Amino acid sequence: MTTKYAGAEWLQSRVDYPLSPLAKKVAFIMGVVFGGLYNWEDCHKMAGWRSESVILLPLDFQLTAGIFCPSLSALVIECHRCGVEVSLPFGRRDQTTYMRFVDAPELLGIADLLTAME
Repeated sequence: MTTKYAGAEWLQSRVDYPLSPLAKKVAFIMGVVFGGLYNWEDCHKMAGWRSESVILLPLDFQLTAGIFCPSLSALVIECHRCGVEVSLPFGRRDQTTYMRFVDAPELLGIADLLTAME
């Protein structure tokens, strides 16, 4: 997973523990969606990047789909390309809305298949 956007490599340089494989995928995905994780203030402080099974990120911005603001579309496409399932919104007791990411290898390639069918 190499990208021109700052993702897992950028995040790893800002935390003092190893990122889980899932965290690396999610960091890559969010780096693509935001044009670099450095554009998402304090992202390295707001998630349990060590988790092997689930990553929860606060949804403190608006995700929309469409030609002029394709962040939601990009999130879904990149998740499918990386084999990650995302659930929006995923609520918690503290009244914060979260995005929930889990490994879903069965999704790998679906985005590419749908593009090829057009």
